[in-house]
Amino acid sequence: MTIQQFLPNDLVEEILCRVPATSLKRLRYTCKRWNRLLNNTRFISKHSDKAAKQFLVLMLTDNYVICPMSINLHGVVPSVELKNMLRLLDPYYNNLYQFEIAEVFHCDGLLLGTGRYGSTIVDWNPCTGQTRWIELRNVCKKKSRRFVLGYSQDNKSYSKSYKILTFKDDGEDSEIYEFNSDSWRSILDDGTSIIPGWSIFECSDHNVSLKGNTYWVAYEK
Repeated sequence: MTIQQFLPNDLVEEILCRVPATSLKRLRYTCKRWNRLLNNTRFISKHSDKAAKQFLVLMLTDNYVICPMSINLHGVVPSVELKNMLRLLDPYYNNLYQFEIAEVFHCDGLLLGTGRYGSTIVDWNPCTGQTRWIELRNVCKKKSRRFVLGYSQDNKSYSKSYKILTFKDDGEDSEIYEFNSDSWRSILDDGTSIIPGWSIFECSDHNVSLKGNTYWVAYEK
């Protein structure tokens, strides 16, 4: 009898949700049961709340790839070392080529990467290697668009409902992608802005994610 057969499901889940994120990637290959559990949205939310926090410093390079960074502040001269890039193969090219990321947004330990050529985005957990590839609608493929990741949470069930918001710098043509339904929907169909009277055109990179919400620096038109 294996450990998977001996332990009840709820106990296995309670143990695994406390395992560091960098170790979960190896555990996915233990058995099909664990692989299904580790890909479950509810488990991912619970793991985010209960597992020991790990810190990973990442950098988006000029070559459109993400690399870990090692920062040493304790030497005579502080140093920064750029390590080998993280592998993120593009499924639309049969996983033969590295996915080129033009912009990246961070939320809750997840990275939202915008493809260099603007037709695909990816939700990526760099610690576990889990990915979710999302095809853009035609309206979302236009230039000068912003993509951010957020969520709302049910505190009773630990469930987080992840969403992606995209819009032009003036707030027009706003769309939301719902992870639960795997679909896009328009917020305002009349062409108006979700930030009337304000613009983030010159401040679009000055944003921060906090508890599922995104905040920008904006200026009045």
